[in-house]
Amino acid sequence: MFTTRPFSDQAAYICGLMATDGCISHLHPNTYEVRVALQRRDRAILMQIKSLLGYGGPLRTRRRKHEGRQDQAVLSINSPPLALALMALGISVRKTATLKVDDELARMPAFWAGAWDGDGTIGWTKGGWVQTGLVTASPRFARQCFSFCKSILPETKARVYVRPGRGNRRTLYRVQFASRKAARLLAAIYSNGSPALAIKRKLAQARKAMRVHGLAARERKAATARLVVEQSPL
Repeated sequence: MFTTRPFSDQAAYICGLMATDGCISHLHPNTYEVRVALQRRDRAILMQIKSLLGYGGPLRTRRRKHEGRQDQAVLSINSPPLALALMALGISVRKTATLKVDDELARMPAFWAGAWDGDGTIGWTKGGWVQTGLVTASPRFARQCFSFCKSILPETKARVYVRPGRGNRRTLYRVQFASRKAARLLAAIYSNGSPALAIKRKLAQARKAMRVHGLAARERKAATARLVVEQSPL
């Protein structure tokens, strides 16, 4: 699945999710664990991935003890071939600050659908426009994200915000778009046949300008959310 080119949308999506929300652990010589965790409400995505990978084991539940933290569904697979295939594409052990994926993957919308589902955000500005971005600790991955986004919206200004690290806190890079055309970027990312978190796919299907005049901020967001759901095929 990850060694045959061109990559399928499903393979690209899994790579995107692994690049952001997943990890590979080298437990012992010749023993690798591939793991990805999502909020328990999103376990359906992990079930799809489990099926695509042909893995018959169960999902685990990670209980979060801290107040306000939601329980997680965890897919954990001990598979050296899978781990080595992902590592060959740049998704390596301890990838957080050094991540840079295969160039072919970085050009695929399905890959960025997985990445957005992992570390992306979708929201609205005070003026009612779609605002979306992706956060990473890797400057090289931030550049790949920026290049892909500009290939979809070459005429739109994008910003890369840098939050310097302090102490044990890493430096973070946020690639962000906030404009009338940001919805077009999301529509391009989520228009393929790959899996995706249902709520983000619904939000991304809004192709109209998202401004709603004469409403308070809370009402504007509610009206916008209704518009997104009405336009969504899901």
